[in-house]
Amino acid sequence: MDDSTLLLRSVNELLVAGDGGIAPREFRPHPERDNGKLSTQNGDDMEPQAVWQIRNAASRARNPRSVRPLGIAAVSVGECRQLGLTVIEDGTSDDPHHVSVDFAPIPADRWRTVAVVLAQMATERGLLYRSDEQ
Repeated sequence: MDDSTLLLRSVNELLVAGDGGIAPREFRPHPERDNGKLSTQNGDDMEPQAVWQIRNAASRARNPRSVRPLGIAAVSVGECRQLGLTVIEDGTSDDPHHVSVDFAPIPADRWRTVAVVLAQMATERGLLYRSDEQ
């Protein structure tokens, strides 16, 4: 992984901002359950469509009536590092391509601002994969 590596993240249709941009909350860890880390997949190791298929299948297994992911968006390792975030390759046997973006190095009161910037970067890049189930 280097600064150009894309970090892939599934985004949900209901969380896409009205102007077509990706909502910032898609790029901010949940304060109660994510331990300050944003879950992504290593784009050097996985294709966006494969990530979408895995995430969509997991979503359907958890709740067949749940919101379906819209597609896959990405930010780069370098973009994360420029914002003061730490990128950690932390794959497991169940999820070997997992990468966490750790927000801990920045104050929690700045997480929302950083998420806005990440969402703008992902929006400018455009969805790397879009679900055909829309």
